[in-house]
Amino acid sequence: MNIYKFQAEAFITLATALDQAGHHRQAQSIWQEAERVTASINHTAHDQAQALYWRHDQALAWRHLAKAFAKAHHWQEAERVLSSIAEWYWRERTSRSLAKAFAKAHLWQEAERITTSIPDDSYRMVAFRSLARDLAKAHQWQDAERIAVSITDASHQTIAFHHIAQCLAKAGDQVQAQNMQQAADKASASINLTSFSRGVGLEVFHDLVTALTQAHQWNKAERIASSLDHGSYRAEALQMVAIAATKAGRHSQAQSLWREAEKITLSLENTFRIYGVSSLRDSSLYHLATDLIQARQWQEAERIAASIEYDAYQAMAFHNLATNLAQAHQWQEAKRVVSRISDASRRVEALRSIARAETQAGRRVLAQSMAQEIKEAATFTNDLPSRSQALYSEARNLAKVHLWQEAERVASSIFDSVLRTLALQDLAKALTHAYQWQEAERIIRQMPSAENQTD
Repeated sequence: MNIYKFQAEAFITLATALDQAGHHRQAQSIWQEAERVTASINHTAHDQAQALYWRHDQALAWRHLAKAFAKAHHWQEAERVLSSIAEWYWRERTSRSLAKAFAKAHLWQEAERITTSIPDDSYRMVAFRSLARDLAKAHQWQDAERIAVSITDASHQTIAFHHIAQCLAKAGDQVQAQNMQQAADKASASINLTSFSRGVGLEVFHDLVTALTQAHQWNKAERIASSLDHGSYRAEALQMVAIAATKAGRHSQAQSLWREAEKITLSLENTFRIYGVSSLRDSSLYHLATDLIQARQWQEAERIAASIEYDAYQAMAFHNLATNLAQAHQWQEAKRVVSRISDASRRVEALRSIARAETQAGRRVLAQSMAQEIKEAATFTNDLPSRSQALYSEARNLAKVHLWQEAERVASSIFDSVLRTLALQDLAKALTHAYQWQEAERIIRQMPSAENQTD
């Protein structure tokens, strides 16, 4: 674990907050610290493998810093930091983020300049359709259409024209809205399905599903999803259409899509495992359960969660389901699902989620009565990993209610160095959001010493 990545992120959060509060001189000092720490992330690697891993961490930290500079309208600094990102993947994504930041500030020429400079075709098309949407939202109709016309990929162009059509309709120009929707329909007819890939491809497909379903082109959305070659991609795409169908009240179609997605997912093989983690089937089942929970298909979600072989994925799915049931005020069902969680620390966290939901719903007496149940469940977390997880959750909860000294004491007592560092980072962020600038900086500066404590 590279402690400096977490420290850099905490400094970025503090610098951003100070800038927003008008403490520009103090913010400038913290920005410099964030940049210094980020630059040092890859300097302490012990071997080539670690250097490769930490180079990824450093690229991610540079990305966070560039986005924070852009959010604070420090444009030159943002572009300077962008040039420091060595990994092309994060550099391309960061370029998209900067283009969006320029567009948000209505700096259209700068947004187009950054977008045009993106080397990768897929990422550049994503950025161009995003720019077309932002221009349309700002009623810059001619430039929005110009950008949409310039997009060479049919799927991205479909989405761009659809966004423009929506904005025109909201502005009351129904004639032009219809023209743009016709342009979107024409573009969708020439979509090349082989261009989809995981990551950018499925991200594009999500937006494409939204565009097609909002235009009531349900059959086309389903047909495109069903045509994807890779099993896990096809299952995930069908789930996207199923969610949209559920929201639109098309329950029969949604149920059919859920069944097809499940059938495909169950046919997948766990082709390899990394540190005991299932790589394909179990992760796909977990995402299917998550989507079913989002669609409030509780029984189906529980059935899918129960079929997950890998304990950690199953525990996360049950935890997610129990939390959502509690938020829906289905208290008994939530507690029943919690009893199915095999991991003691996750079971404790799920019980706490239910207690918080009961408190928010005005059921304070019942929430308080759960304290003993939570305490009893916590007694089963005596093994060191579970104990560390429980202490991490406790430290976060203490920070949320501004019990700073107690939060710091608990965070510092965590055996696991990764969770100890994360707890201190969370505490620093909570202090920052509470305007406790000096205390936040003190915690951030002591974070490297947390790694040196004996595990």
